Amino acid sequence: MGYWPYSRIFKKYKTDCDIFFETGTHYGDSVQDALDLKFKKIISVEINDEYYNHCVNKFKLNKNVFLFSGDSLVHLPQMLEMVDSKAMFWLDAHSDGTNTPFKQELQLILDHQIKTHTIMIDDIGAYGCEEGWIKEMILKSNPNYKFDIDNCAGNQLIAYI
Repeated sequence: MGYWPYSRIFKKYKTDCDIFFETGTHYGDSVQDALDLKFKKIISVEINDEYYNHCVNKFKLNKNVFLFSGDSLVHLPQMLEMVDSKAMFWLDAHSDGTNTPFKQELQLILDHQIKTHTIMIDDIGAYGCEEGWIKEMILKSNPNYKFDIDNCAGNQLIAYI
């Protein structure tokens, strides 16, 4: 795995996850990491057409990569239907550079029938969000969650079982 700063935390927390699920594809570095880590299914959404088209071209030959174009909150219900086992969620959607839809994304993920997903939120605290609120919300879904903060590039909150 290469230069992408998140490669290390994806590898560390992959454990028994077969699905990599991402909001905010950008240029596909996380998708490539997920391929390198042998995830069986990779699901990602990108709101920016330029980035989306780049990734469609980059991963067009890989049948395990499912890319969506548009707003994560619009596509998340359909994307979550594709999740049939424990997944690693990487919430990294930045709608306009100053806010992110991760609170709504997180609620949709926590409402999923599987309650043991690994959930990673990038840039925690950059949007005026209370870390305690997020942990409380996740623990309501499953009190067995544990939490780490990693600062490989910004601060990432990792919730795992």
